[in-house]
Amino acid sequence: MTGRRYITILIGAAIVSSWVLALDAARAQSVRLPGGGVEVEVKIKIASGDEAGARQKALDEAKEKAVRDFIDSRVPPGVKKDKIERIKEIASSSESYVTSWETVLEETGEGVLTLRARIELDENKLLSAMRSAAVYPVRSIPKVFIVVAGTMNGSAMDSAWNQGGFQAGDMNPCEEAMAREMARYGFEIVSPRRGAPGANVAAIMNPQGEEERTRVFETVSGLYGGEAVIIGQAVTSRLGEEGADKETGEATLRVAVADSTKKRLIWSGKYEEQFLARTPVSDLEGMEKVCSMAGSEAAEKLFVAWTPTFKPGEERMIELTVTGLGSYSRMTTLKDRLAESPGVEKVRIGMVGGEEMVFNLTAKAGAESVVDWLAEIDLEGSRLRVEKWDETSIFASVKPAGP
Repeated sequence: MTGRRYITILIGAAIVSSWVLALDAARAQSVRLPGGGVEVEVKIKIASGDEAGARQKALDEAKEKAVRDFIDSRVPPGVKKDKIERIKEIASSSESYVTSWETVLEETGEGVLTLRARIELDENKLLSAMRSAAVYPVRSIPKVFIVVAGTMNGSAMDSAWNQGGFQAGDMNPCEEAMAREMARYGFEIVSPRRGAPGANVAAIMNPQGEEERTRVFETVSGLYGGEAVIIGQAVTSRLGEEGADKETGEATLRVAVADSTKKRLIWSGKYEEQFLARTPVSDLEGMEKVCSMAGSEAAEKLFVAWTPTFKPGEERMIELTVTGLGSYSRMTTLKDRLAESPGVEKVRIGMVGGEEMVFNLTAKAGAESVVDWLAEIDLEGSRLRVEKWDETSIFASVKPAGP
């Protein structure tokens, strides 16, 4: 795998303006086990007294349920809904991903067989199948940098990245709520250290013109070692009284999601939530609710943006750039081995210049399968190390083989 990508989330009316100018589990239960694997319980009706047939059916369903649960835990609901047919196809081949299983409990009663099994999965193989089926991002899920600022019931709500004097501190309630939602689906959040150097949130939030937007992307990605940035603002306010002792509050959040690598907007939206505001805690709850909603949808949008759009088995072009081959024999060896890579239909040598050589691959498999294959190739005692890759390009260099 290559280095992580960073994402930008831009929040608040001014920010948006500046940047924009379920699978059925009814018959089975599962429990994730601390030592790995999953424990699944299934109930099957015994037809015509055939306990052996019911036992096999229960075991098959338990394996399929384990695979479905693995997918459920890693794919946001909106993505699952869009990819439901492909997910069903993967789950129907559950035997391919089960490395071991053990029956923990089996009992019968009233014509029903109850089976509980502990099932171990080849998670890497399953993730690879999800990527090939365009259900999962082709690389690591992007690392997310969140900056939200604003006001809560008239009081300033600073971002964790600017707690005064450009020093970092703890996440505010909105940042925390968004981070929780995104972390549910595997997104790693860039967390500031208290007292560490912060960021000029005001400058990042409201860039003026394309040049400043580009500078924001470059500055933040360079400073934090990634390829994107997150920015934000949210507000709670009072709308008026509903009675002698009642008051209505409203939490508002505008959000936009951008890909800094391609320097383009992915999505933008607005969230509003009214609440009965009797105490300051009411504002906190309203703020957390809109920020949780935004975090959940942002996770889905980012997930989709990093997931391949090609159909399984669809032919695609992949450009492999290799530095340091150094000899004609290595070039021909690599070309021949690439032709043996699963899913690669054709290999053509493209541009050759200096230390770099480009191979153009016609493939029906994702780039990840080519990356895995490259790790197995021996080039006269040297190995290929993949520096970075995406679904259409791979950059690798030749390095001496390790001990």
